[in-house]
Amino acid sequence: MAVNQLITIMNTMINPPVTINNSLFTTLALPKPKWVETGRKMATTRVYNPFDKSMWVDVEHIVQLEMTDKIFGQSMLLNYAAPKLGGVGTGPTGVVGGQTPGQ
Repeated sequence: MAVNQLITIMNTMINPPVTINNSLFTTLALPKPKWVETGRKMATTRVYNPFDKSMWVDVEHIVQLEMTDKIFGQSMLLNYAAPKLGGVGTGPTGVVGGQTPGQ
């Protein structure tokens, strides 16, 4: 009887039906993963005021985030695209370094 139950459980896990029998999984009590941050890479972008190029702020963006599951020991690496250039406030088009473009 126990072997038949294990076969049923394995078949259900390998080839899950369209509708899952919840009573089957409540008896298993599978642990849920617990993801924690284990690493991070940042990039800094300078954002300018579109009306006054002498005013700016540096913004940090996450470029890469590493997460590790404390229960199963698996890890995943999440890569984030860099912000697109050319939008409002991305940077002056003139000389930078104490001079305001156009002056």
